Amino acid sequence: MCMGFCTDGFTPGGRSGHESVLIGNKLYIMGGLIQYYKIQHLTSTSPMLYGISKGAALAGGITKSHIFLIGEARQDIKIPHWNMTDQFVYVYYENSQIWEIVKGAQPTRRSSTSVAIDQFGVAYIFGGKMETDMASDADILYNELYSFDTETLL
Repeated sequence: MCMGFCTDGFTPGGRSGHESVLIGNKLYIMGGLIQYYKIQHLTSTSPMLYGISKGAALAGGITKSHIFLIGEARQDIKIPHWNMTDQFVYVYYENSQIWEIVKGAQPTRRSSTSVAIDQFGVAYIFGGKMETDMASDADILYNELYSFDTETLL
């Protein structure tokens, strides 16, 4: 038994800007910036999305067993000055170990958002920023509040 902070069990490599979600007794650690750019896999059949960091994640869905990844930056170190994609919300189905893009209208692409979920499964997403160029300080900051129902995906 561990009281307070503990480091028993598997320890992933050091990173920053990552996301984590607890489902049952499993802690999922996703993405982040790591020194040698090797992305860990959630499973061998369902690899982690490439190069993600600075996002927000939560457990949702009717059974609270889906991981929603919201507002991350995706970086490709092979392409200069590239760091964003055109998708905003992804869902990982723990039981089937599949990533999908949540359908429907999505807010403007952004990273560094804040997210909370209520007792009814509605996720609230606030703020964030768009880094227009990794080598620039010309960020766009957002103050919008969006919501979607993790149980109906609307």
